[in-house]
Amino acid sequence: MFMIPLGFVMFAIIIYILVSNKRAERKLISEARSKKPVRRVTVDSLPNNQFPKQNSSSYVINEIFNTEQKLAVTACLEMISSVGSNNVNTAKRQSQKILIAKILSKDFNLDQERWNSYSNDLTPSSVQATMHSLDSKGKRFFFSFVFDLLAKGGIPSQKEIMVAENICEKVAGISNYTFEKFMDETDNMLNSFN
Repeated sequence: MFMIPLGFVMFAIIIYILVSNKRAERKLISEARSKKPVRRVTVDSLPNNQFPKQNSSSYVINEIFNTEQKLAVTACLEMISSVGSNNVNTAKRQSQKILIAKILSKDFNLDQERWNSYSNDLTPSSVQATMHSLDSKGKRFFFSFVFDLLAKGGIPSQKEIMVAENICEKVAGISNYTFEKFMDETDNMLNSFN
């Protein structure tokens, strides 16, 4: 059930978003051509020092999460991992720690020093407030990280799933119904690869 890595799911989500963005971009270009010449975009012409769109997963993640949200997501993953794996073998806990470090550095492009500073000052209410600010895309991506964390190091125990479900509900505002729906959808998507 959880044997296929979530990398496939993340890849499918990213491809879907990129394809959708490309379609919208082509439509805008064709409309612009029919009305007036397309204005070239440079970094200097973008507001607030935004950068032109890149085709990479980290760009998609940067569109979905701001820095505070990335740190709150990392805090939730740490909670799920540390509470959920108390009675689990240390190899699984170690592989989950490595995954969280990879998400922090590669996916979120944040260094350990930034995480340490945030984690020293975080409070449950600040993490909860930040997690409640996630939109539907953000909640889906957060869930994909949770799913990947649960599957890391082998099939998760019932306790690990319950801990993740409780943290998703109480901290991130994802109802138990939505959590189970996301689990089923992810399972179905992974089964379609078999």
